[in-house]
Amino acid sequence: TKYLGNPYDIHGGGLDLVFPHHEAEIVQTNAYTYPHPPTNEARFWIHNNLITIEGQKMSKSLGNFITLEQLFNGNHPKLSQAYDAMTLRFFILRSYYRKPLDFSDKAMKESQSALKRLQHAIKLLQHITPAAQDTIDVSAIEKRFYAALNNDLNTAALIAELFNVASIIHQLHQGQQLLTEQSLQRLRKIIKTFTEDILGLQWETNIKLDGTLDKVLEIIINLRQEARKRKDFQLADRIREELKNAGIQLMDTPKGTIWKFIE
Repeated sequence: TKYLGNPYDIHGGGLDLVFPHHEAEIVQTNAYTYPHPPTNEARFWIHNNLITIEGQKMSKSLGNFITLEQLFNGNHPKLSQAYDAMTLRFFILRSYYRKPLDFSDKAMKESQSALKRLQHAIKLLQHITPAAQDTIDVSAIEKRFYAALNNDLNTAALIAELFNVASIIHQLHQGQQLLTEQSLQRLRKIIKTFTEDILGLQWETNIKLDGTLDKVLEIIINLRQEARKRKDFQLADRIREELKNAGIQLMDTPKGTIWKFIE
């Protein structure tokens, strides 16, 4: 009450703390504030579900207990590498907090890859050329973002919407969709608000988006086209599969081959 007032806004904790710990807190608060009207101590009680590791309950006896220090330095038999704090944050946010969260090295790798794809798309948004008209409703995107969070803080749904926008950003970059300068600035502001300010995601600053990736992929696509002309379909298919494994999908269209990040 000294620092947060009574009642304060949000009290968090694990689902296993509802009884007896949090109920006991409410009893203690009511006793302390007597004879004032009873209070629930917090306006919102946010209880996250339990964490499992590879489908098992986390415990030291099973040897599957991983500390944050071990996660960050990769020093654990169940980890193939170290992971940074942003990857862990993104892994947690991709799951709805009321559902059980199953931790695994594979899931962390997937989150690490997905975070980089999302980061690249958001950085790419800074390099979109404005158009004279809009083919995208930016207001509708913002409404979907708010709807996801207003649905009981469903961060998983919000991230799914962010990946939908990532696809739109690639369409903008390839000229398949259009936005005016005003709409581009608004979209950039909306995405910054939801990713950095609300979700707390911080982006690396060393990713180059000066067209280097586009140039590299253009070279690879041309090499694949040459292989197809030579009827070396085995090499062409291998190039497509290797890129797919790296998170990049090639799409052959009547106007040529284009690429996008796999969501």
